[in-house]
Amino acid sequence: MKKLDKVLELERKGCFRFFWEQANTDPKSPGYGLIADITTDPGRASIASVGFGLSAIIIGVEQGFITYDQGYERA
Repeated sequence: MKKLDKVLELERKGCFRFFWEQANTDPKSPGYGLIADITTDPGRASIASVGFGLSAIIIGVEQGFITYDQGYERA
């Protein structure tokens, strides 16, 4: 069971990191706060990506990947 726990932990971290890293964090950009949807076009964002990204922030805080303050600021 320990091996499965490690796999699941890696999956959680990887999924979180995708949404955290794909977010546009440039306040001067017209797409500020949007998250790229690489399944359609790397240059486009989607409502789904942004929604999953907001959910990922909560998971990231709960799992200890980021602090509450980091999540609050990003949201």
